[in-house]
Amino acid sequence: MSSRKPAILLAEDNKANQIISKAMIEATGASVEIAENGVEVLQHLQEKSFYLVLLDCQMPVMDGFEAVEKIRALEDQALATIPVVALTADAQSDTRDACLEKGMNDFLTKPFTIDQIALMISKWTAEK
Repeated sequence: MSSRKPAILLAEDNKANQIISKAMIEATGASVEIAENGVEVLQHLQEKSFYLVLLDCQMPVMDGFEAVEKIRALEDQALATIPVVALTADAQSDTRDACLEKGMNDFLTKPFTIDQIALMISKWTAEK
């Protein structure tokens, strides 16, 4: 990773998961902002530059599947191609396939460990 802290956007509606995930992400040396639903994700992406979006699949207002479709349809190519990692408690292979088909770049099953999130952040921010 570069010497600059990579900015990560965490989309998670569960308050306990927000606290735990934020602490793990910050422990990797990244900075993190939280969105509680897909609508907030789109707002954050328009306001600030992020290296990576960690996107919960099941959220109120706009879920992760709809949010990634909207991200991929954005006219700004930098935003439309931002790496998006699905976060879900559903570890079934058809859920993983659905995430990738919708336009997500990768998949992480909750609950995840600090090592798993660090590896995912490193994987998707290493080239920036």
